[in-house]
Amino acid sequence: MFLKTDIGDLEKMSKVGRMVLPTLSLTSFIVGTPGVLTGLLLVDIGVTFNRPVGIIGQIRTLSSIIALLTALAVGVLSVKYNPRNLLMLGVGLLLISAIGCCSANSFLMLLLMYPINGLGLSLVTPMTRTLIAEYFPEEERAGSMGWLIAGGSLSWVVGAQVITYLAGIGGWRLPYTVFIVTTLAIGLICVRQFLPEPDVGDRRTRVNLTDGIKAVMTNRSAVSCLISTILRMASFQLILSYSASYFRQHFMLSREITSILITISALCFTFGSLISGRVVQKFGRKRVTVIFPLLAGVFFGLLTNVGNQWLTYVVYFLGPFCMGIGTPSVVSLFLEQIPSYRSSMMAFNTAFGNMGGAIGAALGGAILLWSSYSSLGIVLGSLGVFGSILIYFFVKDT
Repeated sequence: MFLKTDIGDLEKMSKVGRMVLPTLSLTSFIVGTPGVLTGLLLVDIGVTFNRPVGIIGQIRTLSSIIALLTALAVGVLSVKYNPRNLLMLGVGLLLISAIGCCSANSFLMLLLMYPINGLGLSLVTPMTRTLIAEYFPEEERAGSMGWLIAGGSLSWVVGAQVITYLAGIGGWRLPYTVFIVTTLAIGLICVRQFLPEPDVGDRRTRVNLTDGIKAVMTNRSAVSCLISTILRMASFQLILSYSASYFRQHFMLSREITSILITISALCFTFGSLISGRVVQKFGRKRVTVIFPLLAGVFFGLLTNVGNQWLTYVVYFLGPFCMGIGTPSVVSLFLEQIPSYRSSMMAFNTAFGNMGGAIGAALGGAILLWSSYSSLGIVLGSLGVFGSILIYFFVKDT
């Protein structure tokens, strides 16, 4: 990467390089905070705008749809444009969305501003993962990816407590202003300051805009990866979008107790992601990619159906733990499907992940309006199981 630099440049890049992984992890952390707030405080936002949880939850659906459409465009454009610059643009859009949401004076304004978060997500998520491949050699990517995923899960560990504390003082708008806007601004500065320009050579000048989409969509294994992402992320919405509301409405837990449960669950996910590299080394990448997300889907299905409150908590912790182990392995497997078009693959994976998020959030809202939390768990949990089965039969480990 640094063959054309002199010794002084090498020393400079080495110093900057030490901040690369922390900056990417920080970016992964801050991108998750708006979702933490809406997942935890849907009930409170609904009270403010006099809307039921099933309706308020659709701001996440619309955000996922916007992210889906934008990520498809990113999958095309990323073959030409620098991933670092696209990452900066994404963080900037997240900041704009946060400022708009915390100042929203009507549900319509919230409905207009929150989906901008989806625009940012469609840029930040695939570009951070692409930059892992740009900055780190292959033997270091699994561990680096684990730290990147852990950064995202820590947004639930730290964010749940900070957001709950601030919401107790000044309602849901205060954490949006004090916590989310501030951390996004810091993240934007760090990306600008600490991430070096990746050495992409001349490969971005030698390709057409359509090359990335052609490479991905004509590869059966890659397409199977994308479909499995839809199913897996739809299933995960049970945790991300509706678990807090389930605890508060079914078990009548306070907001503070619910935030503690979310924190423990997120710590389980974080721990799982950090040990994922070792698990992959012991059992193999594809085996881990199949087994642990499948177990997560089973636990998601049991969450709203086991009956016993304490057993429900155990299931609530085991599901994210398994998901945490599986996620870095999933991303690592997908990242290597088409090495020449990693950014396109990651962008489309983000697009299909947001499609899954939209499906899961919309389906979850519809089920709650017409049925029950029990049905919600069975349907969304089953989707996760089917996603793992698809990987087992149709995805190649390169």
